[in-house]
Amino acid sequence: RALRQNEASTLVWLYDENGMELSLLLMLLEYAASIGNLRISFIEKTAVNWINKGITSVVDAEREIVNMNMRRSAYGVVASAMNLHLPRPSEELLKWSHTWVNDWGFDKEILRKAYDECINNTSEFNLKYIKKVLENWHKDGVKTATDIENIKKPGEARSAGAYTKSTDLFMDEE
Repeated sequence: RALRQNEASTLVWLYDENGMELSLLLMLLEYAASIGNLRISFIEKTAVNWINKGITSVVDAEREIVNMNMRRSAYGVVASAMNLHLPRPSEELLKWSHTWVNDWGFDKEILRKAYDECINNTSEFNLKYIKKVLENWHKDGVKTATDIENIKKPGEARSAGAYTKSTDLFMDEE
């Protein structure tokens, strides 16, 4: 379809007023199309983000697109583990998904256990709670589901909050 007036104005603004190269605008449009998100608000937000990050070359843009794809892929693992159906996950959730899956190496099983821990203790999905559980497990060196069982206090049932490390930290971020 042809561009609407506001869409064309936004692209011209990015090019004229912000100095974004045409090649970068085209890359951004291709990326937006590839993920099925051609909303002008997404394109503008992403372009401004690139400008603020100092992305001025095709190489920088390619690197950023790879990073964005890695975050989206990591979110797919988290969404599958936690049964989330968010068509547009928050930036925070994308960031943490990347950390949990790509940086810390947590698999779907560990993510599911963190989700279960949250639901069992709070009766609702709470990203801050899950984040704290996974941070504690990362600090404790958890790599497998067996490791989770090994860090529970000896002699305690497998109930919520039975960890040896910082269980009181779960409540300090409210």
